[in-house]
Amino acid sequence: MTDVLFIEGLRLNTRIGISERERSKPQEVVVDVTMHVDLMAAAVSDSIDDALDYGAVIRDIQGELEPLERKTVERLALDIARIVLRRKRCARVDVRITKPTAHPGARGVGCAWTRTPAEVFTPTLIGMGSNHDAAAQLEAALRALSSVGRVDRISRVYRSDAVGGGPMPYVNLAALVWTEHELPTMRAKLKELEARLGRDPARTDLVPIDLDLCAYGDRSWQDGEFVLPDPDIATRAYLARSLADIAPERRLPGDPRTLRERAAAFAATVDAVIDRTLHARLEAVLHAS
Repeated sequence: MTDVLFIEGLRLNTRIGISERERSKPQEVVVDVTMHVDLMAAAVSDSIDDALDYGAVIRDIQGELEPLERKTVERLALDIARIVLRRKRCARVDVRITKPTAHPGARGVGCAWTRTPAEVFTPTLIGMGSNHDAAAQLEAALRALSSVGRVDRISRVYRSDAVGGGPMPYVNLAALVWTEHELPTMRAKLKELEARLGRDPARTDLVPIDLDLCAYGDRSWQDGEFVLPDPDIATRAYLARSLADIAPERRLPGDPRTLRERAAAFAATVDAVIDRTLHARLEAVLHAS
């Protein structure tokens, strides 16, 4: 990709420096940001809906970072990269930071680097399911997931019978979400989203939304009944297939097989039927957000 959108000479007043004296009052730093974005859609439509909103990027950088205190320009550059790369339209970002008053013998000192989502976020695989008003619930959940990370990809949508033979069939899919949250925080935020969307933990028959953290980077984890990677990947066709849709070459801790190979073990089963109409609807939601 050769298209770029840039912000030049953005002035931030923030507390930054190794010594407490340097951080005792705000000082000016100058930021240049180059965002590698496909500009063709916005050029053809001439609509802000198809563009990356650089005004929102500036507001987020100023609003989130000016009040904070940090020791190094390297950390400031990382924070800026994270803010910019939350936008799905941005494939890569170049950040340059200059401290004009850092040294009396220099016009300015600072740092410059290039980062991608894979370098600043943790990839997570999220299983999504519903057995009540599924289309609306999954659409709402997909929109809500943007509050916990950058939702880059969704799987096909699978319809299957409830595990254990319950009366209400399920609709399931998976999402690849790049997040800056630590694992316990990510778990908690997914539970908060479930509650906000009407999930009652006491009800096992009626599940408006289920958001399961199936994998978090290369981490293995066990906390009571919660285990990572999700052991259900080995037993549930819809889960293995949906995860293989979004990360086919991914290998999970403790298993040399790729997710594509794990899903192939269910190839002869018919317990997960693809819903192409709902998938198209959710893809439209993903690309519009």
